[in-house]
Amino acid sequence: MLCDCVLFIVERVGEKVPFAKKGRFGVVSGSVEEYFCPFHLQIETSSTDDIDEELLMQKVTESL
Repeated sequence: MLCDCVLFIVERVGEKVPFAKKGRFGVVSGSVEEYFCPFHLQIETSSTDDIDEELLMQKVTESL
């Protein structure tokens, strides 16, 4: 069964997260990518201020 929906992943690591824990994020994000694969778009950010609906729609449109 094919799906006509758009799947995107937003990965957020907060600014207050210690450097060592941020480094471990790469290990975990790989597992997340495998679980949700295939997906159309992946966005990495450290602040929710970096993301808004307009930006998401623009990125999704560009990825299609």
